[in-house]
Amino acid sequence: MNTNKNTTRDASYFQTSGALLLATKDWTSIVENIPYGLGALIFNFVLYQSELIPRWLSVWGLIGATLLLAMGLLRMFSDSDSVILLAIPIILNELVLAVWLIVNGFNSYAIASTIVGVLFITALVSSMLSGVFLGSIDDPDYLTAVSENGNKVLIGVLFQLILTVSVVAIPIMMFPILREHNEILALGYICARIFEGFFDAVMAISQLLLLTLSQEFLKAGAPDASHFKTLGALLLATRDWTSVVENIPYGLGALIFNYALYQSELIPRWLSVWGLIGAILMLAMGVLRMFSDSDSVIFLAIPIILNELVLAVRLIVRGFNFSAITSESEKTATN
Repeated sequence: MNTNKNTTRDASYFQTSGALLLATKDWTSIVENIPYGLGALIFNFVLYQSELIPRWLSVWGLIGATLLLAMGLLRMFSDSDSVILLAIPIILNELVLAVWLIVNGFNSYAIASTIVGVLFITALVSSMLSGVFLGSIDDPDYLTAVSENGNKVLIGVLFQLILTVSVVAIPIMMFPILREHNEILALGYICARIFEGFFDAVMAISQLLLLTLSQEFLKAGAPDASHFKTLGALLLATRDWTSVVENIPYGLGALIFNYALYQSELIPRWLSVWGLIGAILMLAMGVLRMFSDSDSVIFLAIPIILNELVLAVRLIVRGFNFSAITSESEKTATN
């Protein structure tokens, strides 16, 4: 009798684990449509405003990106795969765009400062909003609470994906500008923020898996909650450790970025010095959180958050000091 019970219990554990692995694959294939669509929307909006390509092509891209986002949202909230057809316009658009760029190319400096400023604000706002909607994950009875607040969790994850796209898009937009002054720093900034975006994406996936686990827990009627709690604890640990570790590439990226800005004088030096101090404090916070359980050190993130907010407003209103870019380009051409 005990053997049969143990066998049933083991089978239940493997079925739950298998369901989580399948959910990882399924959720990842769904979630990737959101940053893809957001990236395409931002990209084509920039192209439309700057007229770097014919506007009919960027309008086509905007429509395709909107349809792709719609597809991603529909797949998140329903089980239908028939909506995959909505991806066709953006796929064809990117094929035509690729041919156009190979033949004609475009100027990569247009309206960069405004876009970077908007991206900094988008990252800050989406980070705060994701925390508002993901509160059920910190509930003591999260295995029940997460499923009961499923739509809120999905909305919170959407904001986290917007954050992911924003932090990766910023260094990509900045690369042509920073490269004029120091290509190594420009590449280092891209690498640091890609790592940060990767950790944000891992956090988003772990929270979607918690939603799946919570749904499986309620379906099973919790006859034996031990393995659900074990898997839940692992997913919570993944989320918590990821939120700690991501502070390191975030701090490193801010350090590289502000040092490059200080060297190039693309912004007033007092602002880049403020950013350097904030980046060092962010790195210190990340290290302290790795070696202690105290959340009291979170206040060390305030200087860099305020710095990025001030920087974003300045970039939108005043832009970079493009005379610094021009002079650097002239030096390069002379050499």
